[in-house]
Amino acid sequence: MKTKMEDSGCNFTCLQTSFLRKLEYTLINELCKTGFSLDATSFIRKVKDLSHGDFTVPRGCLPHIEPQLFEETKTLLLQKSQNWEMKIGNITTDPYSAFIFHLRRPECFKHTLQEVLLHKEAYGVHFISVTKSVLLNSSSFSAIREKTVDEISIDTLRSIVLLQHILLLLKAHGYDVVCRDLGTLPESLKHLVSLIGLLDTSCKWTNPPAQELIHQLCYRAQQFQTRQKYIPHDQVSACNRDEETGSYGRSFDIGVSRGNKRDLTSSSSRTESDKDTCQECMHLKNIVVDLEQYIKLKSLAVGKGGYDKNIKNVEVVSNGKESSYLSEVAELEQCIKTCPVQACVHVVSQSQAFNQQRVDILWQILTEEPVQPLVNQSHFLYGTVTCRKNSQIEKINAHQFYNLRYQQLKQAFMIKYAEQVTGQGWEDTIAILTMANIKFELLASTARNMVKLDLSHDIADGTLGDAGGGAFVMYNCARLSTLLSHFQESVDKGLYPSLPPIEEVDFSTLREQEEWHLLFQYVLAFPQLVQQAVGSIDGHDRSNINADIQTHKICNMLMSLSRLVSSYYSRIHVLGESRAHLLPQMFGRIYLLKGVHQVMVNGLALMGIPPLSQL
Repeated sequence: MKTKMEDSGCNFTCLQTSFLRKLEYTLINELCKTGFSLDATSFIRKVKDLSHGDFTVPRGCLPHIEPQLFEETKTLLLQKSQNWEMKIGNITTDPYSAFIFHLRRPECFKHTLQEVLLHKEAYGVHFISVTKSVLLNSSSFSAIREKTVDEISIDTLRSIVLLQHILLLLKAHGYDVVCRDLGTLPESLKHLVSLIGLLDTSCKWTNPPAQELIHQLCYRAQQFQTRQKYIPHDQVSACNRDEETGSYGRSFDIGVSRGNKRDLTSSSSRTESDKDTCQECMHLKNIVVDLEQYIKLKSLAVGKGGYDKNIKNVEVVSNGKESSYLSEVAELEQCIKTCPVQACVHVVSQSQAFNQQRVDILWQILTEEPVQPLVNQSHFLYGTVTCRKNSQIEKINAHQFYNLRYQQLKQAFMIKYAEQVTGQGWEDTIAILTMANIKFELLASTARNMVKLDLSHDIADGTLGDAGGGAFVMYNCARLSTLLSHFQESVDKGLYPSLPPIEEVDFSTLREQEEWHLLFQYVLAFPQLVQQAVGSIDGHDRSNINADIQTHKICNMLMSLSRLVSSYYSRIHVLGESRAHLLPQMFGRIYLLKGVHQVMVNGLALMGIPPLSQL
């Protein structure tokens, strides 16, 4: 499903990325003429203290640059940047930096905020030139259908929250995402799952694999073993492999020649005898595939970043029944027949990573083309969720956890607003804020790290501590929404003149350092942050099978931005008196806060959280 921006052919360009590329290219070309060599991907950094500049080239990259060369390069860069959207106002140096670049802030304010107003909800979205489809596979997500509300663990809740965030990040990068459909849920589960948020995908699959497909996969496993001289056994367990010969037992002659490579999924190439042979495979008591030998055959990476070195073999048929590994491969095969994809990301807990790698390799073996897998696979691992030692509760399921956070938030609102907290409107607001808190709590840590929850009940001071991050972000987003609404209401009442076009606004009136921080560190940087949140996921680089997806970046950015917004909002009176000499600064601040609000809304959308217009 394409967005309006995609249909219009819009290809969003990140201003900051574009500027840095131009700056790097120009700087490298100029310095190379004098014999300097630089790595274009690493030598320009952001300045930590923005009062001293915006971007820097550390002295370590250019330790011996002469003053004359510095002045010549400075003159050239100042001249060339005048044709760029983000212009350089000055270039200085100090003992720690070879170059310090100071942007022309008024122009930077204007161009950045113009981009935000132009793209609105699409600001920060990067559309790739060729749309790809990716399958998100999470066994814990599909297992929800078979569980009661009390059986859903917090680990499962974290996997669903991560899955949704990954899905939305991938869609922001232009991917068509395929995900399992929960189908019809029991009434006891509908409320909890609906609160987690939407899982909007362009394609979903629910149909279980046909028995014929399972027979075909068994046939391929037997064919693979025969062709590679791997011998599936009937009576001997996988762990009873003969140490001297390396065989598992006697081979079963199922009428498959080693050179036979017919595509069993094609109806034109499949005969009745083929079907009988496929079914005959299921009558074997056990079929075992040697994964270790396949890893060696294909020179797959093992160890750090690669497959586990302890992977040996996997049972395809056990005691005459399909194994769980075969069942999952069959589901994945069924999916790609319904919704063809180019890549698959397995979202899996660290405790299940070993088994998921076995599924990965087995799927490669049983794919239709043995030479090249049809789907490139990668693995996204996440850690477990535990309770802190000082918590009053040691073990809790997802539903109990939600109820605890809901009651804590309701108690905090009662302390602050007293009798006002009544009615369905408050109940709905608290429900949204509760799930926002839970999502921030589960996404704030790097996915591989363990999440430690504070489940203590004491909130006598009316605050939730680390558990209130989502509500804090939502509160500051609602603050900005309310302020912008009040401004428009005042315009409608004739108290303020209408907001002039952004081209006519004088942004040189924004002199507060916090205002530049808001724009430079957050509004301008947001598209690049979204871009950096998703790296390689297609598994082309088989030296690293891990999906490069940073699920903590958006969450932590919103928390940091909200702290700055809260400080700025408390200190600066934006809607001042309607005097002619004060209006230019107020208009500039209104446009800035419009941009900040849009970034917060877009960031929350990537987490599946609807913003509130007021609290």
